[in-house]
Amino acid sequence: MKPIKRLLAKLPSARPDGDGWLAVCPICGGVLRISEGWPLILLTCGNGCRMLAILDKLRLRCRDIKTKSATAKPSATSAAETEGCHE
Repeated sequence: MKPIKRLLAKLPSARPDGDGWLAVCPICGGVLRISEGWPLILLTCGNGCRMLAILDKLRLRCRDIKTKSATAKPSATSAAETEGCHE
């Protein structure tokens, strides 16, 4: 299963929005923006919940949301956006 499909399956509230998705944050109930970055899918909570905490709540790990491939690098993602996902 592709990483984005695995993640979206855990977020039944997720709906397409522009170039990503919006969902309910599983921690605070706020707005969670989901976008495909490189090398990870980015999870940004409007209330500031940390990405690792969101993954933990969804019972996922950083490796579950890796989008990196050997040949494709669609966009750069900063270390701040991936906050600790360096498995």
